[in-house]
Amino acid sequence: MEDSESSLKFTETENKIRKKWLFLSTILPAALLGCFIIISIFAAFTSSNFMAMLGILVLSLVSAGGMYMNYYCAYKNPGTILLLLMMIGISLNLLTTFFKLENLALMKVSLVFLLFMLVVLILEISVFYYSYKLRKINKKIKERRLTASPVYINAISVFSTATNLEELNQQFSRLRTSDDSGSAVEVLAKAYDQQKKMLTHAKKALND
Repeated sequence: MEDSESSLKFTETENKIRKKWLFLSTILPAALLGCFIIISIFAAFTSSNFMAMLGILVLSLVSAGGMYMNYYCAYKNPGTILLLLMMIGISLNLLTTFFKLENLALMKVSLVFLLFMLVVLILEISVFYYSYKLRKINKKIKERRLTASPVYINAISVFSTATNLEELNQQFSRLRTSDDSGSAVEVLAKAYDQQKKMLTHAKKALND
């Protein structure tokens, strides 16, 4: 029982990767956003530009919502879709940043600005790397949780009695009819695929 429960938890190495991703993609941007908000509001207030202040607040709320979505969908809940979208977005941005750096170097802009752009580039690469690692971790934990679910365990015990694919298909149809909820069907399909592979390998071994 303890082994089963521990398999559903993140390992020490996985937690280190998760925390590094959380810092780089949520905590650090939140701190930078906070500084930007304070400076921008102060500048807008001193210049009496209240429309600019409103725009800053709206932009800040949208950014904060995006960061919370990152935290909720990828860290708190082990999602993979958002991380994939992040990786695609970062990849496209890295390409444009690379060409920007090349053009800026040719234009002989200030060294400070080039260094700033380089730091941003390193941060984006780091977020991409840890997003990739976190996505692999989340896929593993989802797999572990799925195979530890009562529905999966029950399905495997039923499917293991099948001696051929025809029997397996009949059992799968019976279980799917008894519980047609989306999550249950996904779990049943996973157990079905697992048992189908075993039957296929067994049949191939007999033929050989």
